[in-house]
Amino acid sequence: MIHQDSDNADKALKAVVSIDGKISSLADATIPFSDRGFLFGQGVFETILVSENSIVAWNEHMARLMRGCARTMIASPSPEVLKAAVVGVVKSFYSHNNISIDVAKTLKLQVRLILTGGNGPELKLPRDPNGQQLPCRVSVLCRPAVVRSAKFDEKGLALFPVFDSRSAQFIETKSINYLSNMMALEEASTQGFDDAIFFNDRNVFTECTTSNFIWINQNDRICGAPIKNQCLPGTSLQCLVRGLVKSGHQFHEEALSSLQPTLAKACFAISSVRGLTPVGRIGDLKFELEDFQETKDYLNGLMFAEQKNGLVPIL
Repeated sequence: MIHQDSDNADKALKAVVSIDGKISSLADATIPFSDRGFLFGQGVFETILVSENSIVAWNEHMARLMRGCARTMIASPSPEVLKAAVVGVVKSFYSHNNISIDVAKTLKLQVRLILTGGNGPELKLPRDPNGQQLPCRVSVLCRPAVVRSAKFDEKGLALFPVFDSRSAQFIETKSINYLSNMMALEEASTQGFDDAIFFNDRNVFTECTTSNFIWINQNDRICGAPIKNQCLPGTSLQCLVRGLVKSGHQFHEEALSSLQPTLAKACFAISSVRGLTPVGRIGDLKFELEDFQETKDYLNGLMFAEQKNGLVPIL
């Protein structure tokens, strides 16, 4: 999360948490010490936008979550069960904050859906007497969405290049282990930047700490780093790519070298909660934003249109 973000949502609204179906305030939420996410980092999560009283891009989030569960050996319930859990906690958020349906339609919320390996203090996967893996723990956090300040649309994000030391085994999985991302963000913050941008051992810019990264080359091609083993397959990026294809455009998986960032005319960070945000500079290299305001709006429009195809109403 960008350290200069401004929470434009009503600060009086209180977050609500569900842990295995038990609803509580964020301050009162607890998990057992034996939780395998806590002990071993065995967990995956999705940060999901709720806008206009509907879950956005549910199918994309579920597809990625199920892939992550398979990779991290988590026995997940069905997407329908998870959908009911998310809808339930959003309804509880409305109830706890006395939010009417009319007000709900004006809010932007972010839901963090977390699956961990359940209870088990030993490293070996816990199983029942029949050899079946034990069910996972389902935790859901609902709170007002944290949005970037409007100043980022004017000046753009300042990104600090950080070498990506994360294991390639889990780069494509939205694991609950975000320590490397946190350390990169802290390093960027101490240098006076808004966020970090990772580059790998091939000197390729891949992604930011909580968002994908796309760029426009000198031939006006819309590009992004190749996903495979290099960056997280973002749900918003998937929606944007589909929107581009439907509109007769192409998305090119091309590498932007950290040694030659001037090959880019413009760059954007893209995430499910914030959409596209322009990049004002990477290190000492600055980008002109005025010429690409219409481009940003157009791309956001394509992405939003695709996201609306998978809306799940709350009420």
